[in-house]
Amino acid sequence: MSVDDWVITVPKKIKWEDYMREVKDAEERNLILNFRVRAIPKDMNPGDRIFVLWNGFIRGWMRLDSTTHIEGYFVCSTTGLEWGPGWYLQRVPPWHAIKPIPMVGFRGVRRLEGAHVPR
Repeated sequence: MSVDDWVITVPKKIKWEDYMREVKDAEERNLILNFRVRAIPKDMNPGDRIFVLWNGFIRGWMRLDSTTHIEGYFVCSTTGLEWGPGWYLQRVPPWHAIKPIPMVGFRGVRRLEGAHVPR
């Protein structure tokens, strides 16, 4: 099975330092990072690479562990923010930082095509 590349956008209103604090916490405590999406792409599979776009640049990636629909509410163990029911991409450490690649932001998740990302 081949590994596909996807990209998600972290909103600019979230400070990059705060996002990286969540990543570091996930790495140190062996936690899953959830990212809410409207729908899961039908051809997305565990093991795919999920790249993170923030403020106009793709900055790194984590592996997709699973996708799930969460029925109730949960609280992020790092930020304390409450998240509601919906579809989530569940990513696992480690974080793989890359040389930033420019890209225009968007909502949701997209297949990453045409960008020169490290293999």
